[in-house]
Amino acid sequence: MTELRKHAVFEQGVKCFHLDAEHSWCMCTIASVEGEGPKAKYSVVSSAAADSEADSMAIVVSADQLAPFEDEWLKDVNDLLEMTTLHDSLLLEQIRRRYWEDVVYTNIGPILLALNPFNYKLPLYTDGRMQLYIAEQANALYGGSALPPTHWSVAHEAYWMMLKEGIPQSVLVSGESGAGKTEGAKIVLKYLSKVSTYYAPPEQKAQASFITDKIERASPILEAFGNARTLRNNNSSRFGKFMKLQFNEQGYLHGAHTINYL
Repeated sequence: MTELRKHAVFEQGVKCFHLDAEHSWCMCTIASVEGEGPKAKYSVVSSAAADSEADSMAIVVSADQLAPFEDEWLKDVNDLLEMTTLHDSLLLEQIRRRYWEDVVYTNIGPILLALNPFNYKLPLYTDGRMQLYIAEQANALYGGSALPPTHWSVAHEAYWMMLKEGIPQSVLVSGESGAGKTEGAKIVLKYLSKVSTYYAPPEQKAQASFITDKIERASPILEAFGNARTLRNNNSSRFGKFMKLQFNEQGYLHGAHTINYL
């Protein structure tokens, strides 16, 4: 950040970021400047106020609460590691812009960053698009996928790495309360069932469907005893869960086991 700010020019009319107590780094425009050097005070109009009654109100901040911005630093990418300039402000703005475009998944290298959209019908993630990911098969490994990142991408890579390397794979779903962990795990499970039997004979598809159905039917029972209402989530999981899926030599889903940590 020191290097970014070293060459930055904060003057009237300049678009930059400011550090907001509630929203973290937010886009803003400098309305006026009082003083010079480290003691200068900047009056900024913040994007954080766009949906509030304080729409046109200016906020006064100091230089250490500002971060520079250039349009070229925020080219849309599916992987944040591809950004040419890295800083908290830029990373948050990139994620924020994608979210408002209904793109809620972004890679950070091998990690998938997921924002809960509270919407099951986003165009990029409807079940009808699942077959596009399945069709890539092993070509999607090592960054070879041409499709946007999703939970399906993570499940797809884990499945094909298991087949290719013959080594058990793990998918870790973590996040704060209300982040969508439970639903995310269900999406991964559903995809693994589909990808493992997409080209399989009917009896194998039926078996995989039977297994995933059993796991899904067990979830409400676990949630009935292990969920609770919190300040941020009316149906928050208060327990951990480890699901182990077994695949046979042909790669078909063959069995499953769930351990709960209540």
